[in-house]
Amino acid sequence: MEALAAISLMGNVLQFAQFVSGLIATSGQLYMSADGVSDVTADMERIHRRLLNFSAMLQNQVATAQVVPELPTTIGLTHINAVNDLANDLARECKALCDQLLETTGKLRVGRKGNRRLNSFVTAFKTVWNRDRIESLYVRLDRFQSIVSMQFLPVLSTQQSSLMDMVEMLRQESNNLKLDQTKTLDCIARALSEVASTNKKLSLRAENALGSDRNPLLQDSREAFLSPSSLDSLSRGISRLALTKGDLEVVAKEQAVLRSLNFSSRPVRHDNIPLAHEKTFRWILEPPPDGHEDHDGSDRSKYRFLDWLRGGDGIFWVSGKAGSGKSTLMKFLADHETTRATLEEWASPLKPLIATHYFWSAGTRMQKSHEGLLKTLLYEIFRACPVLIPATCPLRWRQTHPGRSEQNTDWTTRELSEALQNLGRHRELHVRYCFFIDGVDEFDGDHLRLCEILQNLGRSPNIKLCLSSRPWNVFVDAFGAHVARKICIEDLTRDDILRYAESRLTEHPRWNLAHFPAQDKTAIIDDITNKAQGVFLWVFLVTRSLRDGLTNLDTMLDLRNRLESLPTDLERFFKHMLDLIDGVYYQKMASFLSIAANAKQPLYYLVFTMQEREGEDEDYAAKMPISPPPQADETDQLFDRCRRRVNAICGGLLGVKGSSVEFLHRTVRDFLLTREMSDYLGSKTRPGFSIALSTLRAYTACLKCSPQPVTSAGSPCPLRSRLLEECLSYANEALEDADEIAIELLDGIENIFAAPLEEEGGGGEYALGWKLLEPGKLDGGHGGHNVMGDVNFWNASSDFQFRKEVLRAGAAKYVSRKLDESPNYFDDLNELPLSTVIGEQQWTEGHMQVIRCLLDLGQDPNKGYCYERQSTSPWTSFIQRTCQEEHKDDFHAAIENGLYSTFLQRGASRDAQVVLSAESAALDVLSYFVETLFARYAKHSDKALRILDDFFDLSAGAQLSDEVLITLCAEVGKIGPRTTRPDKLRFYQKITEMVDSFKGLQVPINCSRLAGINPSFSSAASKINYPCIAMNIDENIVGLGISPSDASLV
Repeated sequence: MEALAAISLMGNVLQFAQFVSGLIATSGQLYMSADGVSDVTADMERIHRRLLNFSAMLQNQVATAQVVPELPTTIGLTHINAVNDLANDLARECKALCDQLLETTGKLRVGRKGNRRLNSFVTAFKTVWNRDRIESLYVRLDRFQSIVSMQFLPVLSTQQSSLMDMVEMLRQESNNLKLDQTKTLDCIARALSEVASTNKKLSLRAENALGSDRNPLLQDSREAFLSPSSLDSLSRGISRLALTKGDLEVVAKEQAVLRSLNFSSRPVRHDNIPLAHEKTFRWILEPPPDGHEDHDGSDRSKYRFLDWLRGGDGIFWVSGKAGSGKSTLMKFLADHETTRATLEEWASPLKPLIATHYFWSAGTRMQKSHEGLLKTLLYEIFRACPVLIPATCPLRWRQTHPGRSEQNTDWTTRELSEALQNLGRHRELHVRYCFFIDGVDEFDGDHLRLCEILQNLGRSPNIKLCLSSRPWNVFVDAFGAHVARKICIEDLTRDDILRYAESRLTEHPRWNLAHFPAQDKTAIIDDITNKAQGVFLWVFLVTRSLRDGLTNLDTMLDLRNRLESLPTDLERFFKHMLDLIDGVYYQKMASFLSIAANAKQPLYYLVFTMQEREGEDEDYAAKMPISPPPQADETDQLFDRCRRRVNAICGGLLGVKGSSVEFLHRTVRDFLLTREMSDYLGSKTRPGFSIALSTLRAYTACLKCSPQPVTSAGSPCPLRSRLLEECLSYANEALEDADEIAIELLDGIENIFAAPLEEEGGGGEYALGWKLLEPGKLDGGHGGHNVMGDVNFWNASSDFQFRKEVLRAGAAKYVSRKLDESPNYFDDLNELPLSTVIGEQQWTEGHMQVIRCLLDLGQDPNKGYCYERQSTSPWTSFIQRTCQEEHKDDFHAAIENGLYSTFLQRGASRDAQVVLSAESAALDVLSYFVETLFARYAKHSDKALRILDDFFDLSAGAQLSDEVLITLCAEVGKIGPRTTRPDKLRFYQKITEMVDSFKGLQVPINCSRLAGINPSFSSAASKINYPCIAMNIDENIVGLGISPSDASLV
């Protein structure tokens, strides 16, 4: 029983005891009402109804005593188990007594004689119950009250205290998520404090009452155990606790939804973008001066943004070439108070909300994907206004149950898109939105499709978007048509460039101490401004070189010579910087830059420190023992050493930012990935150098000396988790380059995670095992995100966590090798191996190979498991995933790889059903597949036919239902009569022949139903089964001037 359910039940027991005690102890005189009806008669009716209510209420509470807690922990249930049975027993006794009293009042209602006058209910009651029975009643009532006072109030106090603890836990989590729940939590805390005060007063009264002498049992007046006002206070306290619990559940659900949208790299790009120089970009938020006239449109361009912000709609496009400061400007705008104030004018009388996303091509998958964009925008909107969650994603809200560790928290792209669209559809939400999306050109996908998505969002009257990108043709076509809603940043920043260059040089102490002529200083600043052509990055690099000259006591002539020697083109400038690197570092420089340029995410700084060792010994990582992590002072030394070495070896093109090593600018990575620079770097590395294998080695070494995998508080260590996930992302490529070496390294990593967690006093400070975590535990403060990043480590076994991550990484060769060595290698995971791979967010060729490998080994594709309280299997999960629109690339890849046929040939059920959502009916897998196939078949017609052959293989036990065949026929009818292409005709004819071959083998098709689905079948509705389709295709072929015999050869 839940704590509040026990409290409520015992509260009703107390109310019942108080009611009956007061009833029996009260005496009264006979009064007549205005209509002449005895008040005693009315009292009896009232008493009888009240007892009926008590009886029904007690019966219902006992019957529904088992309640599942909804809060995210079991905190607050202390002492509850000890009183659950007692509360139920008391309620049953009260119910039995109540029924006895009902029987008595029933007799009194119908048994009173007209000549018998009674002056009160008590007098009447005493005519039915004798003295001993009434004395026994008093004893029982006293017992009820005593037990409740001894057990009820402590439970009430414990529950109040526990809920207050929950408030503080949720407050801490709210702060971690930067979620606006302060007012709600403050209100809840005040209510709980009032309950605590009330409970303290009631407890004192109870103690005093229990310690005092009791009045004789049968005296006419009796002091109430708790006064009516005390009972009222008690009832209000119970109600307040119930409401408080409900409010806390809402708060916990809001936080659960926020956590499901969050990802570890979400804020990284924003944090790494430099703040705008204090004297730059002010113009974009300043109104035009009085008397300003716009003759040709060019003078007013710098004021376009403010006009759009105040009253415009749709999309505003900030265009700019590489290094022109687009990201810095977008951060400046999104964070500026003037932007928020101006948006209030636009949104009035509604509330404006701002959300931002910064695409980053060098970042993680989420930082450059459509999914990452949607999650970030929703996260920021819901964080600022959590009350929007139920209205914009109602199904997600209903299915979110904090504390249930088995629930699925993944969002599909479709669900995210619908939620974002819902924000704009519902004006009743009283909110309007402005989205700032930077680096649209850094999106890792179809840019045209992204433009369509953003344009669709911008059509909502409640949503406007400010976008930035390079001026690529796809963006010019999509966003460049509206002159009033675009700016080209390098055309407007000349004054900013000048101020920035001047500030950078003035900040150096020798600029003013060298007694340079003012006109020379002005001339060199003007020269920088003219050559910059709006590119802030170039100004930064040039002024850095000039500052070095000032440090070296350069003369003005020296400074001018420096400036003249520097290329004005960024790529040539980067090559110039490489040429300045000391030749002794060339091999290491090439290794560092190659690894960084091909990295799947910004690399942990210690990776570069470890990679340096490869030049001395290629096997350093395999030979390196598992060791304790460095102490704090050693870590500082390692960090400083890495910073210095990376700067010296890479000439400033790479630098340490936070705990990662990153490029000076995106343009550096773009430059290094060109064919010319790839060849250049390749020529500098040592023979046989493998980027993936070298990276895997460095990560292996990092893992061998990284912190323990669990913190002292029992939470997973975020660094160890990050390193493992990043390390395994290079496994496939390393296995391709050098499989045996890579396998040895991966075995070494498994040994790290298989090491047992040592006891305290025996090296436990550096324990290397995974600790079993409590389901539903709050993460204890890691930016509101599961500290595992995107990995779910709850309930993970220390011995098998590495194996699960190998599956998620799609390390096919390694999986195949381990299964060859031990077919039971994955048997003890806490989830099905096939489901682990299928559920991975992004599939590679390696994931497909792992799926086939597991099926070939005999993994059951039909083995059921519970997922979001629904029964599913690897097979149905595979069908559901690949047939979704957002995973259409996986659908085509699965056909190309023959995975559908592999599933079917390994026994996948043709009768299985797929549940697309909690609110939709189940579909059989064949119908779902056929509908998807006919929508996408053109690229894979031959392979698709072979898959259908496998589906329709009757010898394999296929049982094709009437509904399945109707679906197939309907899909054939949709495309057949309209097609003129020979390849489509051939596909259409083959499908028709296949369907026709089932005539008489299955339940006959109801031709009238078939005709209703597709009118082209109506003329043949009287014919049995499928000859009508064959006739229909013949007619279409002849209509195209192709004979049926010729068509069969197409």
